[in-house]
Amino acid sequence: MNHIRKIGLQQAHELHHHSLLHQRHQLHIAQEIYRFLEEIVYMIMEEVLGILVYGSCLKFSRT
Repeated sequence: MNHIRKIGLQQAHELHHHSLLHQRHQLHIAQEIYRFLEEIVYMIMEEVLGILVYGSCLKFSRT
């Protein structure tokens, strides 16, 4: 009976360890996705600000 219990505990430990590895992998991927999206937002903001500044320069140059 102790042998069966020992095998059950070992399997539970292996499943828990696998789950932790999976969570760590997901966290790593989430951080990469966040950095990628952050870069996209930054590039869009640069474009929008560039358009706004360029547009305001044109507006003031006409007056």
